[in-house]
Amino acid sequence: MITVERVIDKRHNGMEMIVPDNEGLSVNDYGRSELNEIIRQDGEQYSNYRMKRFFEYKGLSFPAWRKISLENLNLLPLKNAISSTINVKGEKNIKPIKEMNQTERFIFDRLDFEGSDRKILLLADVFHSDGYIFKHFEAPLTISTDSTSSRPSYATNLFVIPENTNAKIHIKNYSEGLLVMNNRFLLQNGSSLDILVSGFTDKHAFSFLNNFYMLEDEAELRVTDFNISDGIVAPHHFVLNKGERSKVEIMPSFLVVNRGKIDSQYVIKLSGREAHGIINGMGVLKDFTEAIFRPSVHIASEAKGVVGKEKSSMIMLSENSRAQTIPGLFVTENDVEASHAATVGTVDDNHLYYLMSRGYRLNEAKRMIIIAMFNMFFNRIEASFKEECERMKNDIARRVS
Repeated sequence: MITVERVIDKRHNGMEMIVPDNEGLSVNDYGRSELNEIIRQDGEQYSNYRMKRFFEYKGLSFPAWRKISLENLNLLPLKNAISSTINVKGEKNIKPIKEMNQTERFIFDRLDFEGSDRKILLLADVFHSDGYIFKHFEAPLTISTDSTSSRPSYATNLFVIPENTNAKIHIKNYSEGLLVMNNRFLLQNGSSLDILVSGFTDKHAFSFLNNFYMLEDEAELRVTDFNISDGIVAPHHFVLNKGERSKVEIMPSFLVVNRGKIDSQYVIKLSGREAHGIINGMGVLKDFTEAIFRPSVHIASEAKGVVGKEKSSMIMLSENSRAQTIPGLFVTENDVEASHAATVGTVDDNHLYYLMSRGYRLNEAKRMIIIAMFNMFFNRIEASFKEECERMKNDIARRVS
């Protein structure tokens, strides 16, 4: 079964909608020789998996997005990426993805999705040099990867959270070049996952994180996604909340500086009865930056007793920055609780006046307010990720000063 985000019905009463082809970029792409180079040590199941996805990959072009420009995207020779690795701290009982068996191959196929863009998703699925299957979570996991201007990073991972297991995961990405990471999560009955994703994207760098989560009955998921960007970053989190009485909360947060751009998308699809899905995001823009925030909640028919909510706020610290919030709320069932709210604005004048009346300069007052906003965000996750929260707080304080 292939699960994708596209929800448009192209046929109606015998008529078919014409869908225009997306304009593609001309990029020096990988081909069959690179595929042969990367699959030499794969097991049979994964070699077949890569091969199948490779043919789809070659039929697509990199998108000439109108949301954020990828005009400067460049694929370095694959040999530069083969040396990149994923660093794992915590649980040591892990399995290289190239050794997947037939059951694990079925899970991969079941957790297929579009990602920020299908071509970019397939780039990492086909040409990654490193990736693991995680099924044991006795200890908290920290997974990190990075790219440089001369070494791109492509990674793909699978996480299967067993029934009634509590897992805690921190994914940390640092991008100085091109980074594409795909993560698929299956939360089985009664399991829970608390995940922090922290991304740092440098000038002229590209970072694409594609996460897909499927929840079974009474599973619980909390996603905290934090990005600091001076380059181009496109985080994508897609939740298929199939289980009854399952719960998911997504808390995105970002700080975009200099000439950075971010296009973030967070989608929750609720189809199980009495399921909960909440998106609560915030972002801050400085300098000559751009941000697009795309939260959406989909409530399926027969999903009775569901709660689906989303809200977001973006703060502009510069008149030269631009922001868009594009919320979506799609409801096809009556017996639900659903709402959405979005704001884009500047720092509250009353708060500034209060601080400046007590001797603080304008820039100092703005800095204090922004740090306080992020502190409210971090206070909700500090108990689980204390060390990383302190580091991110210090980084924010330095960048907004």
